[in-house]
Amino acid sequence: MGRNYEQLGDLDQARTAYATAQAAGLPEAYSNLARLHILAKQPEQAILLLQAGLKLEQSDTVRYSMLKNLGWAYLSQANYPEAASHLKAAIQLNSEEASAYCLMAQLLESQGSTDVLANWESCRRYASRMHPDQRQWLQEAEQYLATVHAKAQSDVQSVQLENQSDYSPIRSSSDGGVQPSIQPPVSGLQHLATDGGE
Repeated sequence: MGRNYEQLGDLDQARTAYATAQAAGLPEAYSNLARLHILAKQPEQAILLLQAGLKLEQSDTVRYSMLKNLGWAYLSQANYPEAASHLKAAIQLNSEEASAYCLMAQLLESQGSTDVLANWESCRRYASRMHPDQRQWLQEAEQYLATVHAKAQSDVQSVQLENQSDYSPIRSSSDGGVQPSIQPPVSGLQHLATDGGE
């Protein structure tokens, strides 16, 4: 019910529906309600909900969602060690789901890590434009990867230009004149003249 309200853009009704389900002890409701708290910039409330939810028996799918949301909540607090720990746990649980990769890429990018590229690539590979959160992260992934690709092409062109400038077909002679660096072959008549021939 909460998801239906979310799709309609009625987050207040969605929150109420999730809270009702959470009070009934449904693990998925903990994760869904926590996500709304994260979007509302209330990470502390999200963390408390998720920590309680993780103590309940739940499926791997719901556990993944909780771990990913915990990582997301800690990331929004700039608590990078806790965020990384929970996002890594989510990725280990399901290595073919986009969200944890997308969030890990954001975390690593904020730290200037070299591992960011692989995570943005995994984010793009698995993300769905139909998923409300992944849609935005997919755009970020595509923007980052396009920038990296453009820089790589620019670097290749720079190297090619440097290599071309290193090769010069002209060299200076000892008397200050300019001569071709590769001498033309000596003709037969020139050869005879240097040997004293006619």
